[in-house]
Amino acid sequence: MRRVSIGEIILDINREEEDLITKLTYLNTHYDFKIFRASNGIFTPNYFDAIMLSLDKFFDSYKNKPENFEQKIGMLKESDEYRDAGLSSYSQSRIENRVLKAFEIFKP
Repeated sequence: MRRVSIGEIILDINREEEDLITKLTYLNTHYDFKIFRASNGIFTPNYFDAIMLSLDKFFDSYKNKPENFEQKIGMLKESDEYRDAGLSSYSQSRIENRVLKAFEIFKP
């Protein structure tokens, strides 16, 4: 989005829509809502962010290997480093640190 906002590239909304539908279909086909839930069953926004951003970044590596992506989800949920990233619950630095840690975990 940064490149779009500075005019470096043009936003192709149709391609973005197709890309989003492809990824949501992938998730719907291979997983259920529990991938975004903590062990207590509550929806966890930071899992949603980490999983969706990682899927977007590494989709080509996992599109034909959903079992590998599911394994990475498990690793994310068990990671103390991911859980303990940053200081404040919703601070910008904590969110960024968690996303970067998620990228490390999901990197093929």
